Amino acid sequence: MVSTRAGIQWVLVIAAALCVSVGHANEVSWITGQNCAPGWTIDPAQPRDTDTIRFSGPVRFYLNQCVAEKSLGGKPTLFVNHEERTIELRFLAPPSNDCTEFWSPVCGLRGSVGPLEAGQWQLFSHTSGAAFSLEFAVEGATILSVRYVDANAPGAQNGSSWKDAINRLQDALVGAREGTEIRVAQGTYCPDVGADIEPGDQHAMFRLNEGVVLKGGYAGWRGTNPNARDVRAFPTILSGDLFHDDKPLSRLSDMLGAADRWDNSYHIVSISGTDAAAALDGFTITAGTDTDTDLPDELGGGGGIYNDSGNATIRNCLIIGNGSLYRGGGFYCRGNCTVVLIDCTIADNWSKWSGGGLYYHWSSNVVLNRCVITGNGAEFQGGGICSHGGGQLLVSNSLLSGNRGTDPTWSAGGALYGSGMKALLNHCTLVGNRAAFGTAMAFELFDESDAGEIHLSNCIVWGDPNLIYGQEKALMEITDSDVRGGWAGRSNIDVDPCFVEMGSWSDAGTVYDPCDDAWTNGDYRLRWASRCVDTGNLEATWDPNGMDLGGQPRASGLTVDIGAYELRNDPPLADAGPDAVGFTLHSATKGMVTLDASRSYDPEGQPLRYRWYYNDELVGEQALFTTELLAGVYRFKVVVSDPTGQTESDETTATVTLVVNTKTFISPQKLPRNGTQDVLAMTVLPKGKFPKDFDTSEPLRLFPGGVAAVKQSAFIWLSGDTMVLGTFKHADVMAAVSANGLTEMRIVGRLKDGQYFSAVDKVTIK
Repeated sequence: MVSTRAGIQWVLVIAAALCVSVGHANEVSWITGQNCAPGWTIDPAQPRDTDTIRFSGPVRFYLNQCVAEKSLGGKPTLFVNHEERTIELRFLAPPSNDCTEFWSPVCGLRGSVGPLEAGQWQLFSHTSGAAFSLEFAVEGATILSVRYVDANAPGAQNGSSWKDAINRLQDALVGAREGTEIRVAQGTYCPDVGADIEPGDQHAMFRLNEGVVLKGGYAGWRGTNPNARDVRAFPTILSGDLFHDDKPLSRLSDMLGAADRWDNSYHIVSISGTDAAAALDGFTITAGTDTDTDLPDELGGGGGIYNDSGNATIRNCLIIGNGSLYRGGGFYCRGNCTVVLIDCTIADNWSKWSGGGLYYHWSSNVVLNRCVITGNGAEFQGGGICSHGGGQLLVSNSLLSGNRGTDPTWSAGGALYGSGMKALLNHCTLVGNRAAFGTAMAFELFDESDAGEIHLSNCIVWGDPNLIYGQEKALMEITDSDVRGGWAGRSNIDVDPCFVEMGSWSDAGTVYDPCDDAWTNGDYRLRWASRCVDTGNLEATWDPNGMDLGGQPRASGLTVDIGAYELRNDPPLADAGPDAVGFTLHSATKGMVTLDASRSYDPEGQPLRYRWYYNDELVGEQALFTTELLAGVYRFKVVVSDPTGQTESDETTATVTLVVNTKTFISPQKLPRNGTQDVLAMTVLPKGKFPKDFDTSEPLRLFPGGVAAVKQSAFIWLSGDTMVLGTFKHADVMAAVSANGLTEMRIVGRLKDGQYFSAVDKVTIK
């Protein structure tokens, strides 16, 4: 089954959330480690009303997350008040109960919020131990008026508030002038619903005007906070299913022939004639089916979005399950214009001829940043993206996966096809695409004027063989990239990119019918073993200060990575372990202690190097470090480092105490090696000590071997002495003592004041 059916739609929404940095706000988590930044900060420092704002800052140092939450009152939670423009960090009960990790320090919090409305904001907390206040301004386009749209609003329907919101989106768009922002609540809106529109009119579409901002994803009248905005939690759907009768499809191409699709909207949204101030933000656009045979084929296309010479910006939109008889099933663009798509997903759209996901021509300029083009199909050219004649395509930090050309003989350019176009791709991943010619990309020339330029840098091009098809007049330059099968060019490599998980195709049991094949996306972040990590070219990166497809900053390591994702290299967490205690055993003045840093870890799972220092002198290079020390107290430091040189340190205390000698009796005095009887040791506590002074939290130890007692108890004996009785498993004792004969055995125990006591007895092992 192809993913145009409703059930798959939300799978793709989830996949898009994994791959794309979409603003959805209100997340907060702990920062591990012991050295946090000195103050609270936000990123970007000067946010706009379309940005997701990331914040971080310090709290008091706590032993672990569980201790922190119990101390502060509960789990960290954000409360956003859109009317007062405040973001409060509170700690809500109950706190975490997972206190199994004793030493896993935390010292700060980080999270994300937004996008936020333009204006002055305050991020603060009044909780003792985490109190702070940070004021910042959110910039936005000049908004002269706001109109509210909510199909469920019960009020006057004048658009002045959520209660009085306009019920029909078409009515809100009528007469909307430059500087108007239209906020649309969650729900489904069809373009044939509005004043002076005939229900079922396939030509009706939502038309965006110059300077108008259309924003979806609001909770709306029925929400606890109507102004809350989250495009995933509160999906706003613009649907072309005018009669609400679309059924799931088994073949992607059936959306053009199925009876229940033939009466859908030809186009759902039009951004024709808009200027750069116009914006479409936070919508799911689905079920548009351009089957209008009255138009010339050069004008036909854009089941989801149609654009003729418009310059709008499109953000946080999911364009899914749309089709066209001619071109641009999801998005059709023509004319002298520049369209910018940011944090968008174009998925599972279909075109009979070209550009299943996106088609543009006639000097159109298209910019894609942090976008996912996946699962789209066309019969002949450009399953994902297609261009004919002029125009420029700029794609950065984006994924083109699982797109297909379905004609087994003539299809070309599974992800991207062009003729006479200029395309520049930077930090993109093209994987799992299919076509007869150029499974990833194809470029063809039809006359002397068709010569185009294709430039790829810092890209991964992977998948089936025959990845790239091109004719000689198309200037095709690939540099600093990983191309399966190899490609001549500066610093190119041909190695497995080591994705976290590769996507896969399913042929639905029909090997010879590519139209019913289903693509399941993988996880195209990189593993540390990948040769694509820290081998890109920073000078070829268009915006080193920008974000990758997953919202991570570029140039986070030695240099940039190749592909859509940047593998962030966080420093390791050093954990020197709990304080170690030893006691003098074989010598009157020295004892052995073991320091344990094995709970140190690297967030990316890289192998760690350990170095132990005492008085700035290197004394050990293993996670477990055992040393003999004179009785006393010592401070050790462990430094852990990952292969990139990132280091963190931690300290612990080692104490060696002198034991107090006492007396013990071990039974039986003759131990048969092949016996089963447990070994008992009755030991006298030092004078003046009582049962309450014995530390039952630490087991008695029997040496050689340091065998731990399986039972132990303290009591007053008839003589008035305090005795400790310990039971040791016979098999454990025999495993610790290899030789038969007369053997000296020592019992060691601990008092609650930290003092150790020790006594010796001799037994015969036979």
